[in-house]
Amino acid sequence: MKRWLAVAVLFLSDGQLLAHPHARVDQQAILSLDRGSVVIEYRVVPSFKNGTHMFDHLDANHDGVMSDGEKRAYAAALLRSTLMIVDGSRVPLHAVSVSIPPRSTMSGGIGLVAAKASAPLRLLPSRPHEITANIGYALFKSGWFIQPFYGSALKRGTPTLQRTPASFSVRITVPKTSA
Repeated sequence: MKRWLAVAVLFLSDGQLLAHPHARVDQQAILSLDRGSVVIEYRVVPSFKNGTHMFDHLDANHDGVMSDGEKRAYAAALLRSTLMIVDGSRVPLHAVSVSIPPRSTMSGGIGLVAAKASAPLRLLPSRPHEITANIGYALFKSGWFIQPFYGSALKRGTPTLQRTPASFSVRITVPKTSA
């Protein structure tokens, strides 16, 4: 609980981290799941050792400014590397937003590289469902911590979660909740 409180305190304005520089790259994905939709929020905090390299890699034309096209290219790479499977079928994700802090911020090992994607779902209460999410994007760091959150329609029946650390994925089983 202390860790989440500390993270919450860091996000004070415009999605920028205002804390001390990170010594290592941190990658997390928030998976929000409900019967009618899934939203994935990708969050990458650069390190002071890698922040400049990360920005320069994403800044394809090397002009020191992150253009909308360069931001969209990063989001597209994340989505290509993300495998979302529901009941055996791949679910195509669509980019919603992406933000990348300025080079000076990332060079200091602070700031938040963030992207959001979503997809419609149809999880019927009359039958169980299997959802798997795997993020393979490993350009800056291998591995993602994926944290699922369930909408109110899924809290009845309580989904089960299995983590697969070696493949950086989660498998969620949503139980049948009606006759």
